[in-house]
Amino acid sequence: MKHLVSFLFVLVFVALATSIANAQNKKSLTTLSPALLEMSIDNIEESGYPVMFENGENIPLDVKVTFVPFAQSGLSDGSLEFLQDEPSTLSNFLVPSSNEFRALPKSKTTIHILPNEFSKTLKGDYYEAIVFSSSPVNASSESKKSNSSITGSLALLVFFRSDPKATAKYTLTQDSPNIPTFMTKPPGEISLTIENRGNTYGIPRGEVKVVNLLGSTVARGIINIDSVRIIPSSSKKISVKIIPVDVPLPAYMGVFDVVLRDDRQMSARNVFRKSFFVIDPIFAAGLVVGLVTFISAILFIRIRYAKR
Repeated sequence: MKHLVSFLFVLVFVALATSIANAQNKKSLTTLSPALLEMSIDNIEESGYPVMFENGENIPLDVKVTFVPFAQSGLSDGSLEFLQDEPSTLSNFLVPSSNEFRALPKSKTTIHILPNEFSKTLKGDYYEAIVFSSSPVNASSESKKSNSSITGSLALLVFFRSDPKATAKYTLTQDSPNIPTFMTKPPGEISLTIENRGNTYGIPRGEVKVVNLLGSTVARGIINIDSVRIIPSSSKKISVKIIPVDVPLPAYMGVFDVVLRDDRQMSARNVFRKSFFVIDPIFAAGLVVGLVTFISAILFIRIRYAKR
């Protein structure tokens, strides 16, 4: 009986844990497209920007559209921080075709983000989210308030640049990348913490190269293949896969190079360079054994010769 109770307890625990895991892994059926808008004062679409809200649920939803400024957090992962207590600026210059609408079950609703006649007078850069907060049609007012939080809504990120001549300027933080002087093989992946010290947002581009002393490229990696944007005075940690492009020697001295540029600029800048030495451990062991064997042979010959 005792064993049966224990078994039932374990069975209930496993079922409960599985239920919680499934609930956490369940993805929302509601989507928003696109997820990002880039706007420039010299290239504003007068006809507006279409945004499609897709209700994949089996129930109708009431949707409310609001503007909320955002910034990148101080964390190196570049996560966003929604500034719900700060007033919106873009809401004075961009007007949704519908501030509130009802999305029928399994339907798609398209609204347009329309610029008004004063949008070309904006000065500076603005980073705001157009938040689509949804709640069931028959939900109470208190329930709708709880559903309107940023974490439970869909957000369209807007990057607005008013100065076409503004530039992003990238550099690496002091701890990035962490490349040892001696290694058994070039790293297969590195993390670069890229900081934007410019006066506008940008998409850093560039290349990581491993070059030997003969000038041959041993390995290469492309920076920011996901087109991550970094706003001024913020940083983002970006992983770069280093792919071999040639069969490396078992031992060589090389140079590790990191070159960065902005997506709107062709000029590139070397932001990191370090010399290093690579030696394969098996080759090193064989080299030591060969050297010891050679020295032992020389000593053996000299001893044999001295005895004659």
